[in-house]
Amino acid sequence: MKKMAAWIVAVMFFAGTIPTFALDEGKNGPNPNKEAYEHANEHAKFKRTENMKDKEAIKAEKEAKRESEKAKREERKVKRGAEKKRRQAEKEAKKK
Repeated sequence: MKKMAAWIVAVMFFAGTIPTFALDEGKNGPNPNKEAYEHANEHAKFKRTENMKDKEAIKAEKEAKRESEKAKREERKVKRGAEKKRRQAEKEAKKK
């Protein structure tokens, strides 16, 4: 009985996927890229047509900013560590 139920489910799954495979190449539904070009006016800019050098320059600028912020954080961390050691030394000097 279980084998028969498994076969029925498998056949139903296969039969349900046949219409998907039967679609023609160009009839898969609306193409968003073509529709975007159809509805765009003459002043529209698409991200794919941007100058790649501009993107690289912006990326490099962001990376430089991240690096400078990281260096500042490290500098503050070192200063805090030195300040902490100085206070601990003062505290131990007062104990003696």
